[in-house]
Amino acid sequence: MDSASIIQASVDLQQERLNQYLQEELDKLKAAHHDLEIRYQADVVSVKQQIDSLQQELQKQVDSLQQELQKQMKTHGDRVSQDQAVKRSSVAVVVKNNSFLKSMAEEIDKHQQNVTQAGQIVESLQQ
Repeated sequence: MDSASIIQASVDLQQERLNQYLQEELDKLKAAHHDLEIRYQADVVSVKQQIDSLQQELQKQVDSLQQELQKQMKTHGDRVSQDQAVKRSSVAVVVKNNSFLKSMAEEIDKHQQNVTQAGQIVESLQQ
């Protein structure tokens, strides 16, 4: 075997080792990507569940506030002076309810944006 053959064999061996190392690194990256993809999918599901839960809780609170408002209006409807107090109270409850609804809507929007962003990340990772 001449020196050129020895050098070529050495280069081939080094190339084979490099290729093997690169393949191992690629396999590690693929596994890590797969794990991240699974976690992001789980996060998306979790965020959607949180949004559903928040929407249900918001609806319960709205229903409860509406029932309470109706009860107060019926109870105090017969007396004019007390009716005025109920009206002022009702306005405050409605303002508070609207503020609460606006706040919850903003939170839902934030969660939906997070879901969208997570979905985009998942899609980009899948590509």
